[in-house]
Amino acid sequence: MTHKIMVMMKLGRKIGSSALALGLLLTAATCTETPHSTEHGLLLKAVKAGQTETVLALLAGGADPNERNDAGETPLMVAALTGRQNIAEILLDGGAGINDKNNRGGTPLMAAALTGWDNVATLLLTAGAEVNATNTGGGTPLMHAALGGHKKAARILVSAGAEVDARNNEGSTALMGAAVQGNIGVVQILVDAGANTRIRDQQGATALIIAQTLGFSNIVDTLQRAQR
Repeated sequence: MTHKIMVMMKLGRKIGSSALALGLLLTAATCTETPHSTEHGLLLKAVKAGQTETVLALLAGGADPNERNDAGETPLMVAALTGRQNIAEILLDGGAGINDKNNRGGTPLMAAALTGWDNVATLLLTAGAEVNATNTGGGTPLMHAALGGHKKAARILVSAGAEVDARNNEGSTALMGAAVQGNIGVVQILVDAGANTRIRDQQGATALIIAQTLGFSNIVDTLQRAQR
């Protein structure tokens, strides 16, 4: 069990809300959470390995830029996950689907946001990626950036029109994700963007309650000031 999952489950037990932990986890159901997927095509393997010349040769030879593995991941998703901007550009020029989703609804932009590759996120947004796309758990790219603790990616998404108060299937928001991670930088970006600090998830928890429960005093102070 990863540290992130353990923190979320601990929070759920403390405030009597196992659904809260599940809800936050659902926001991250993207191509970054499929460790047992297998690559069937040569293109996927070349992208994963960062072999730019091989990618070019395969595409020139007719390889499908949107081939998928068992998890539904495409080469562009893998490029976004691994921060390979040059390969992502090549794939987009070759016809890769920018808003294609994997088996759990994850998009390339969500992968870039969660892993903090802001250069790839910028590329995808410029090329037409849906900034408010949702996965099967209701998670958005901004929620992924918040859970990943990536300030620059969060700022880029907000500037691109991300819905700051979007809620996943359990009612959790990006602000709650940032509070779980204890990332004051992302919290401040969201608050400055007008995030509603009083939103409650389906179990009644707010970002402030989360921060208080986990002992993040700097976030508690920031959220309390925002509510005055």
